[in-house]
Amino acid sequence: MNISGCSVGLGVYVPILKAYGKEHRTAEATQLVMDISNSGLQLDSGSYDTLIEASMSCQDFQSAFTLFRDMRDTRVRDLKGSYLTIMTGLMENHRPELMAAYLDEVVEDPRVEVGTHDWNSIIHAFCKAGRLEDARRTFRRMVFLQFEPNGQTYLSLINGYVAAEKYFGGFS
Repeated sequence: MNISGCSVGLGVYVPILKAYGKEHRTAEATQLVMDISNSGLQLDSGSYDTLIEASMSCQDFQSAFTLFRDMRDTRVRDLKGSYLTIMTGLMENHRPELMAAYLDEVVEDPRVEVGTHDWNSIIHAFCKAGRLEDARRTFRRMVFLQFEPNGQTYLSLINGYVAAEKYFGGFS
């Protein structure tokens, strides 16, 4: 259709996107979303949410990130559902390094409600994986960005150090 010069509306693309999502062909779906955006059309947040959920369910994190960036770039207003889907999927798949990079990318976007609990999730995941230096780095980043550590933050750090048997290594 595009090659022949036909002007098509969003209604033509939506069934194709649904089929890609259903078949977990998330890389193809993501490419089609990029084509849709480049043509000047804009998907709604529900379509993005569905595709991001499909990407996360098959651990295609790159497609999920690309779709989320496209959502942000096209100025979709409601990012909360997709944000939570990605954070939850990364937590369930034990990918705290991707969580930290993702959070750094979205922390300044006013459409995303980042809170202390998000930072705590990353710190907890790093501590659980025995990656104490990464947990400490995340803690410092959290404080630098003026997010207030709470009891859960410190409990995760303490449990991480106890599990690693580093009782007196100094945290600072």
